[in-house]
Amino acid sequence: PLWFTNWEPTDMLDRDQDGCLDQHEDNDDDNDGVPDADDDCPVGDVDWTSSLVTDYDTDGCQDMNEDLDDDNDMVIDLFDSCPTGELGWISYEETDFDGDGCQDMSEDLDDDNDLVTDSLDFCGKESTDWESNIETDFDSDGCEDEFEDDDDDNDGVPDYLDQCQRGEMDWISDPVLDYDGDGCRDSDEDIDDDNDGVADTDDSCQKGDLEWQSYNETDSDADGCQDETEDIDYGDSEENNESGIDCNPYLTTCEDDEEEEDSNSDTTSSEESVQSMILGLLAMALVPTGLGALLIAYRIQW
Repeated sequence: PLWFTNWEPTDMLDRDQDGCLDQHEDNDDDNDGVPDADDDCPVGDVDWTSSLVTDYDTDGCQDMNEDLDDDNDMVIDLFDSCPTGELGWISYEETDFDGDGCQDMSEDLDDDNDLVTDSLDFCGKESTDWESNIETDFDSDGCEDEFEDDDDDNDGVPDYLDQCQRGEMDWISDPVLDYDGDGCRDSDEDIDDDNDGVADTDDSCQKGDLEWQSYNETDSDADGCQDETEDIDYGDSEENNESGIDCNPYLTTCEDDEEEEDSNSDTTSSEESVQSMILGLLAMALVPTGLGALLIAYRIQW
């Protein structure tokens, strides 16, 4: 054809060596089947033709050695978990929360990339840059314990109220399973079901009144039953001044009480000894008299 003259075909002037001057005559300089106007590599590799196999996003750049982003989602293939994934979209926070190159709506089964699939993840789009394991996500609910999860063992009791914060799983706290609502399952975690300070093994009212503590004033016989509302023998014990025990072992004042009793006993004994000594001296001084004889007889009787 008679087109431009006075030029010699070179790679600079005629990339695909088709005899058409690239600048003025050739609308596909590299002859890859993609017009230069749509070709992101207009003077790229030659001797190949763009197709879904060789050029997934049909941008005119050969995937094998020219195209760094085969699906044109703005995530380079090196970091793209779906390098030849959905076309016609761009990765950003709304469409690709974890920036892994997989469109959240249709490709990504784990939007925040925490290794918990979205169908089981209670924090689907909360934070990234962490992975769920026994240390970071005790109940495997996809919520990072330190920052996202306020119930680490998923028992229905918030961590700040849970006495077994990382306790047994696969159960929910209710009055039947967790009588005092402390987050510890009664059957295998809680040794004091009604939280009165008396262990279940010693508690006669194992699931009795709540919101009280056993001590001398409230539970005189330390049986775990509140005297005024639960203990059926509280009245008899109070009337007879008998508690069945010397001191409530759940208090630390028992030793002081014993010391006070010993002190009183020693004082009484000392007073008796002084009185006996005085009577003896008087008797010795008045032995010759009848009064002395009477004092001796009284002292022997006393």
